[in-house]
Amino acid sequence: MRSTTNNLHSSGRNGQRSIFRRKELDRQLRSVEIPCSFGNDFPLISQILKKSIRKKYGNLQVFLDSNSLSVSVRQIKKYIIGQLRETLMFYAKLNYLFLEKRDSFGKYGEQRVAISFCRILLKIPNFRDVTQMDANQFRFELNSFEDQIFPLSLFSMKKFLRKPYILFFGEAIYLSSDSKIRSILEFCGMRRISYWFSTTGGEPTPHLAFVRELTPFKNKVKGYSFLNFQREIVRFPMSPLCAAGYSYRDRAELRSDATDIIFENKWKGVFYKNEFELMLIGSSPVLKANESVKQAALYLMGAKRGGNLKKTRSQFLRMMIEGICAHEVGHEISLRADSGVMRHESAIGCSMSSSNINPDAVTGAKEGLADWAPYGKRRFKKCYGTVQWMLNLAKSNPQIANVVYFQNISDYFFYTEVQNDFMTDMADVMLPPFLSFARPKGGVDFNSMESEQLGIYQFYQERFKTGTQMILEIYRKASYRIRDGLTISFDLFSAELDRFLSHPRIRSEAQACKVPYALLRREQSSRIRATNRREQAKVRTWTGYWINMLGYLKAASPDAYVRLKTSMEQHYIETLRMIYSRFCGGPLSRRKDPVDSIRSWILDRVEESTGCFRLKGTNFQNYHIVKSRGNIGNES
Repeated sequence: MRSTTNNLHSSGRNGQRSIFRRKELDRQLRSVEIPCSFGNDFPLISQILKKSIRKKYGNLQVFLDSNSLSVSVRQIKKYIIGQLRETLMFYAKLNYLFLEKRDSFGKYGEQRVAISFCRILLKIPNFRDVTQMDANQFRFELNSFEDQIFPLSLFSMKKFLRKPYILFFGEAIYLSSDSKIRSILEFCGMRRISYWFSTTGGEPTPHLAFVRELTPFKNKVKGYSFLNFQREIVRFPMSPLCAAGYSYRDRAELRSDATDIIFENKWKGVFYKNEFELMLIGSSPVLKANESVKQAALYLMGAKRGGNLKKTRSQFLRMMIEGICAHEVGHEISLRADSGVMRHESAIGCSMSSSNINPDAVTGAKEGLADWAPYGKRRFKKCYGTVQWMLNLAKSNPQIANVVYFQNISDYFFYTEVQNDFMTDMADVMLPPFLSFARPKGGVDFNSMESEQLGIYQFYQERFKTGTQMILEIYRKASYRIRDGLTISFDLFSAELDRFLSHPRIRSEAQACKVPYALLRREQSSRIRATNRREQAKVRTWTGYWINMLGYLKAASPDAYVRLKTSMEQHYIETLRMIYSRFCGGPLSRRKDPVDSIRSWILDRVEESTGCFRLKGTNFQNYHIVKSRGNIGNES
């Protein structure tokens, strides 16, 4: 359902249909192309798009001098970065309208996606709240954009977003060719500005940002980069600022804009509450527990007032970034083949993170593996997950380790007054092992944590593998209805899927059935011809393959999709019973609801460990009462 609390979420022109005309959208894309003012030099300058030319000359200045061109480096830089910014923003707006019309904002929810996209569209600074006036302007910008491309059906939008491209000097380059675009940027001397393409839940999520490479584990990891996006120039809707980092096979991405927003809304906001917010916190055990965890971290940091927090801001943010680095590389350590998880299991588990299936203990187990990952193997032998980083800190600086511990508790405390809100199922799975080592008055038993780290890691691994094998079994047993009178098995469907897609009649029938036949693709959307078993096995190790399979299951085998949702709920309940038995005080009676029992235990444990920091009603001397600023919510 759409929110009716503000204009940020008011719907566009739903229900309108049109025949898809690719050349019409091409015309729209050319309308945002930055004009070339290079005169007679244009044919020569466009040669920089060729890899051989870039390799021959090394950089743009040498190229211009060698060919006696009158155009300056600055002019070409301005053209290229302007073209990237305008084209990406065009696709980002189109993607937002597509998500809005389809009402499919995923697990992040509409409010978080809308507010984060509103910030980048209107260039709202991170330290300022998004207000109702901003929401009105945001809606106006989207409506103006929709007037340019109207009328377009959902099918038309989806087809145009499937293979987005950019025009450089009149030549089309697919946005998925991020290595080529980065090579052009580097050739032009723009080494600080970088472009990366990825997908989230099947939606494109490219980033154009000022990037700095980090080395959080002292030594660089061969073939793996830690990229800090210091300032994002363009981001897509499905990259909201509540996600501070992403992990891929060759890199981890950390987002300074996200950490700044989290700091402003979550941590700095502890000391600046209006009277209504204080009243809500004082009357709600859940909100009170959430605030007490944050206060514990801040007090142990030495930030007892807002002014103290300003002094420790840089150290606080540095610890957040180091923790994100450890968590993201923990994914790579725990989901590799040499960790005990098969590559296809890893891909299936990662695909569930992009689904709207709730509750989901598989994603919680995946995040648990990243946190509790021990030292890795081979090139990751000097890297580790969040808990190992915390244990290393405890040996050199116990107080800072305590701060980091409560930071992590707060990061997973997704509970609100709304039942089963954003990622509460993940909190159920993640928090009990952490809180089992909490001691009264902000203490943490790091010795016990160290001795039990491997056992907890293996527990999460078992729950992850059990869940992914259960999902795969449902895929295998399902019957897929391709068209009337034609139902095939999983083996035939998966092995011959590309051949089916290539057949015009089958494709047409599939579209009539609304089967989301996205092309089998790698993360860069390249088409695959799985012609032999070796290639088929490789395809099944890609997350995108299983994201597509989940869509096929929902559309072509509805009964199996219902079984999947039921099985996921049973796996979640079984996981919670095991967690309660292991970490919360013994076996749980079959009569008791494991969800309520886990959450009650978490609230009691938080009260016990942070009692000395807890907010007492609404009368707290370190809180600054401020007037409401008219903000419409926050995205952290």
